[in-house]
Amino acid sequence: MSINKESIVDIEGVVRKVPQKIGGCTQQDVELHVQKIYVISLAEPRLPLQLDDAVRPEVEGDEEGRATVNQDTRLDNRVIDLRLKLWL
Repeated sequence: MSINKESIVDIEGVVRKVPQKIGGCTQQDVELHVQKIYVISLAEPRLPLQLDDAVRPEVEGDEEGRATVNQDTRLDNRVIDLRLKLWL
């Protein structure tokens, strides 16, 4: 089973020290070894806006075909947009 982005999950696991620090994480000396994962609420496979697209600034013309999210879409999906602001 694959879990879609933005789904809500509960995870059971064991926290273990790592021999080498993990770069790019706030907790660099430990990692979570997942034993069980429970999907509490599965998100739709395709959300009305993707967080990766929403953080991309709007520019004139096409930027290599990359999607951007306009203000109408943000306002129509305000709950997801507010999550974006917490994510940043």
